[in-house]
Amino acid sequence: MDEVLITDALTTRPARPPDYAAEAQALSELARELAASPGTVLQRLVDLIVEMKLAGSAGISILIPDEATKSFQWQAVAGLWAEHLGGLMPFDGSPCGIVVTRDTPLLFARPHAHFPAAKVEPLIHEILLVPFHAHDEPVGTLWVSAHDAGRAFDGEDLRLLTRLTGFASAAHVVNGALKEAQTARADLEQRVADRTKALRESEEHQAFLLRLSDMLRPLKTPADIAEAAARQLGEHLDLDRACYGEMRAGRLWIERDHARGVSSAVGDYPLNAFDQDFVAAYRVGAVVTVCDVETDGRLGAAAKAELRSRSIAAFADVVLLGDNERTSILCAQHATPRLWTDAEQGLLRSAGERVRSAIERARTEAALRESEERFRAFVTASSDVVYRMGPGWTEMRRLDGRAFLSDTDEASETWLDRYIHPDEQASVHSAIDRAIAAKAIFELEHGMIRMDGSLGWTSSRAVPILDDTGEIREWLGAASDVTARKMTERALRDSEARLSQFGEASSDVLWMRDAATFQWVYLTPAFETIYGLDRTAALSGDNMLGWVELIVPEDRERAVENLRRVGAGERVTFEYRVRRSTDGEVRWLRDTDFPMRDATGTVRWIGGVGRDITEEKETAAHMSVLVSELQHRTRNLMGVVRAMADKTLRRSADLPDFKARYGTRLASLARVQGLLSRLAEGERVTFDDLIHSEVAALDGDAGKVTLEGPHGVALRSSTLQSFALAVHELATNAAKYGAFRQPQARLEIRWYVDYPEPERGPWLHVDWRERDVRMPARAGAEESGSGRELIERALPYQLGAKTTYVMEADGIHCTIALPVSGRTISGRRADA
Repeated sequence: MDEVLITDALTTRPARPPDYAAEAQALSELARELAASPGTVLQRLVDLIVEMKLAGSAGISILIPDEATKSFQWQAVAGLWAEHLGGLMPFDGSPCGIVVTRDTPLLFARPHAHFPAAKVEPLIHEILLVPFHAHDEPVGTLWVSAHDAGRAFDGEDLRLLTRLTGFASAAHVVNGALKEAQTARADLEQRVADRTKALRESEEHQAFLLRLSDMLRPLKTPADIAEAAARQLGEHLDLDRACYGEMRAGRLWIERDHARGVSSAVGDYPLNAFDQDFVAAYRVGAVVTVCDVETDGRLGAAAKAELRSRSIAAFADVVLLGDNERTSILCAQHATPRLWTDAEQGLLRSAGERVRSAIERARTEAALRESEERFRAFVTASSDVVYRMGPGWTEMRRLDGRAFLSDTDEASETWLDRYIHPDEQASVHSAIDRAIAAKAIFELEHGMIRMDGSLGWTSSRAVPILDDTGEIREWLGAASDVTARKMTERALRDSEARLSQFGEASSDVLWMRDAATFQWVYLTPAFETIYGLDRTAALSGDNMLGWVELIVPEDRERAVENLRRVGAGERVTFEYRVRRSTDGEVRWLRDTDFPMRDATGTVRWIGGVGRDITEEKETAAHMSVLVSELQHRTRNLMGVVRAMADKTLRRSADLPDFKARYGTRLASLARVQGLLSRLAEGERVTFDDLIHSEVAALDGDAGKVTLEGPHGVALRSSTLQSFALAVHELATNAAKYGAFRQPQARLEIRWYVDYPEPERGPWLHVDWRERDVRMPARAGAEESGSGRELIERALPYQLGAKTTYVMEADGIHCTIALPVSGRTISGRRADA
């Protein structure tokens, strides 16, 4: 700032002598301009400054305080910058803002070096700004600019500009006052015009209402009244269509209309396209207006399409009559958007009151004319009980029981005990007393003693017949048999109670949500077990958000989207996971959700059944693992069976020999599979299980066998089949030629486990030795050739085993060492 602010130069520079004559002439011209045309005096002031050669550009900047960001407007500009008249300069980014803030004249050199907004061609060499005031507050500046270095402002320039700002201030204040006066005058003229128009419209509306009343008075039927009212209203308000209709059973029934330039709307139309809140606004006496169907936020897309199909762009409906079943309306409709004025709405409301009165009168007169005829028809054709009672109900004068109650042709004072069950007599007495006191209708549902003596239910209603003095002369009444309905209601209550008991006892969670907000409104106790959250807490606050927060993040979007689909009317079943707040456990749930609709078909609630399928998921995963393991084992088994068949076939003399050899080997495999099938998950077949199984299968003398070694040496599943075949071959050879064949011979089987390389797991060492066997010359070499090949060649190749097979003088001596499962007696874990 210091590098561009040079105000001190105004006092240090030599000042030129004042030109009072030119100054006086300029002030005189400005005074005349202010008197004749205040609105142009500011522009004339800056023009004079340029004409007097005081500056290359001159201007007046006025502060605009109402803008969101304060700025100055150049309301008068002359000279080289004249083309910028009306432009804006930011308050915080201009010399004007500094001058107004400090409320003192300032001189700047090359202001564009500090204020980027001042970088306007031609550039300013120096600019002198003097604030001017309105009502003692700085409201702008009068400024002069030199665009070449040959012009430097001095104290005389400051004195002259300070004096000229007086005219600027006066002109600004006068212009403001004139604008306020012009605005006030225009406002007054507008109010007078509006008041005159409103008075004229009021007179016209009153005249119309008088004509309407006169026209409706002689009409006898509601339909004629509605048609006449629609015609008069359409002509008076210049409507495209005026009509009368009734809203009932979720539909709008247009009975009469008066249309001009559009088609008739007589017919019935569904209301389900309209929001329930919008329809609920139709209360007796209300005027419901829509000025533009396309832009009204209360109407959804379906409602707009429905109205568009009937050429309705704007409408105003006045509600005439209404009850729980039907609502009568008088409609004003336009094919183009229309602003319904307060006067027009008042006219519609007043016209509606007259139409309502006329329709009520017509209906009352029609009702009076038809009352007696209907009563006679009712008595003749109705299945209801009809009765007459004395004024104080102490005497029943007549009762036609219609096969529901016993008839009474003569007056009876014992009717209460005859027809009313003792448990119901007190409530009947109370209702009678209230009706007599108010001279009003008696109405009550109560128990009755039927003709067969059983308890029935009736809905009884009686009206008082008054004499000329207003006293009750008698009561005429009718009673209908509602026993079946009562029984149905009781069955419904019992059904609801059973349903509630079912929900309370179910292990699945049953719930209901509000379809609009997705908030839970009902939960069964199973919720607490599954979600780990108290029901009361779950139903409080924004429970939709609480439910979403229980769902694991990966499943939230899908779960909410499925809920939205149900809200749109679909039935969905989906699965998701929740994390219980009590213990952090993740549970799998399967929800079956379905929409619940109200009488109009709108989805009002969402029902659902949630089932905890965590165990089902875990079982499915376990089954998948088992199937994979079964497939793997089956492939291995088939390979072993095929290889065993090939080798046995090559060494068999004929098919009977093949059958004998192959059968025993298959039996050995079957025993291994039997051991595997009886294992629980994670268990392994142990060596002692295997050896006992093979020895037992030979049906030999158990006393001839010595078994010595640790229990529980777990074998690897991948090595079990080949290893078992090798043991089987040794056992078969002993049965045919060796220890089990010769009575003096015996068999020793010893084993142990060591860890030659601890990091690679344990090894099993098996020592198979026959004793006291008398060996033949060939020692069964041919018969046992397959077994020996399996031990000496297949096991090392397939299992990485270390084997020896020696035919010693007193029997076979075989050793087998192979890696086994880490789940051995040592308890150390290795790969299985």
